[in-house]
Amino acid sequence: MDSWTDRIKQNPIFNKYELVTPCGKGRNGIVFQAKIQGGDGTLIAIKLRDLRKIETEKSMKNEYNVLRKLDCHFGEISPVPSPYYCHLIGEMKIVSNIGIIHMQLGGQNLSNFCKKQDTGVLGPELGGLIICEVLHCLEEVYHAGFLHGDVKASNFVFATAPLYPNHLRIINFEQTEEIKDSTDKRRGTTMLCSVNSSATGVKYRGVDDLWSVLYMWLFVAFGLCAWKNECDIEDREESKGKVCDLKIKFNKSIRGQENCSWKEFNVWMKKKTDGTMSDKPKYVSPYDDEKFELPLPFSAIAQNLNQYDQLTNLPFTRGIYQKFRSDVQKVILQLLSCNYTYTRSYN
Repeated sequence: MDSWTDRIKQNPIFNKYELVTPCGKGRNGIVFQAKIQGGDGTLIAIKLRDLRKIETEKSMKNEYNVLRKLDCHFGEISPVPSPYYCHLIGEMKIVSNIGIIHMQLGGQNLSNFCKKQDTGVLGPELGGLIICEVLHCLEEVYHAGFLHGDVKASNFVFATAPLYPNHLRIINFEQTEEIKDSTDKRRGTTMLCSVNSSATGVKYRGVDDLWSVLYMWLFVAFGLCAWKNECDIEDREESKGKVCDLKIKFNKSIRGQENCSWKEFNVWMKKKTDGTMSDKPKYVSPYDDEKFELPLPFSAIAQNLNQYDQLTNLPFTRGIYQKFRSDVQKVILQLLSCNYTYTRSYN
């Protein structure tokens, strides 16, 4: 933050802004809530990126171009702006190796929202409803002809517009590609990317976004992650390799499990957290318990994704997103219809 403050103070272009507060920070950039001096006082988001690295400049230009195409696409089919992503405002600027993009302002991101909960997670019901919103966002992006490529909680923010108070908006399109031009470039965060997108020489597909959604759902709803410790290994290549191996094992372990009921899963989760949610739970790894099984609906979702993985020539349609969302809704209904006491302890 200090280095960004110095660079901003030294550059007269920033005199036209009233920078209110930082609302996001990454490895090579920062996002501010801001007002334009002499404007109507409307808060916007200003994304700043350090462009001294060529790759960073390419990724920021890619995001700008994707946002332009999204705005053009939805502007042609509807007079009402899409509520599922933060719209571009004005042109991209590059000043003294700083890239500047103005965007519609979103609320707090999903990752921070989870951390503010007493338990650090959302619980199965709210987690499932949130994932439905995530899928709406991805469907919207897919409908415009893109694969997002970096599905994680911090890339979804709550809407601030009064017409859409309960919607999420998807942000950060730096790794996004058009479906027809999708490449085999590695993308996504190590923790949530699919096995396929961890590999080299394999084209990224829509199903890879959905694997990330499944991993994120288990993580934000239950705190369940089988490879959290491996993500923290300093050597990035070693970390990616070990995480990939565990994901392959995990994906197999949640397919075809028909004997685990919600009641049994409830007991297992209570056992893992000593029956109390007064403190933030540790991230739960299924390999602490050889008898671990996820309930059948999760296994069915994973089996469907595995089928899409195998059928490499299958056209990936919007209907697949809708089928995935339908499966998620079935899980939520089962949670609501059973006496799932562990869920209540999250609230």
